[in-house]
Amino acid sequence: MKVGIILARGGSKGIINKNLQMIGETSLLEKSIKTMLISNIFSRIIVSSDSSKILNIAKECNVETHNRSEITSNDSSTSEEALFEVLADKGINNGTVFLIQCTTPFLNSQDLQNIDKQFPHGHNHTIITGYYENVHHWYMEKDKIKPIGESAELRSARQKQKTKIFVENGGAYVFDIASFLITRNRFLKEVDAYEMSKENSIDIDLPIDLKIARFLS
Repeated sequence: MKVGIILARGGSKGIINKNLQMIGETSLLEKSIKTMLISNIFSRIIVSSDSSKILNIAKECNVETHNRSEITSNDSSTSEEALFEVLADKGINNGTVFLIQCTTPFLNSQDLQNIDKQFPHGHNHTIITGYYENVHHWYMEKDKIKPIGESAELRSARQKQKTKIFVENGGAYVFDIASFLITRNRFLKEVDAYEMSKENSIDIDLPIDLKIARFLS
């Protein structure tokens, strides 16, 4: 059994009602639901939210809904806590879950079908979506920045870099349900990448992200 789940809180600080923002003529929430329906790979599709407006939209799209509790709806609650609640309340304890984030609007139905084919259906596997970069990356350590992969003195031209960085875009996380219920962690022992283009990997978190997504849609 393959279960598609969207965790869509009503509250959002960066962008008000973020999950209901429009991209073209469709809200982010509706766009993700339609993408999941068109993929035709799911036995069940569930939208979990603390917002009656979000839940009503999900019902209009003819998918299942889940009333998210106050405990898993606050700013400090994790996706794992909310997902565990959905699975427990719905009595789902086996199969594969596709955790879909509707703020990555250019994840499409073909992506979901490709991920389904790529997924090894093993208890220790997780697939995450994102894109590869070979630009020079630096990280902060004790108020100083240090290069990732190569030293600053000996680094090669960007096009010849040996280290490629995979940037997680939040679009989809796919993993075994039984293993998740034991570990309560979506990242299982073996994590594999599903590559999307950088353009399609836009993750809407800030107002500028929303403007870019609208421009590209």
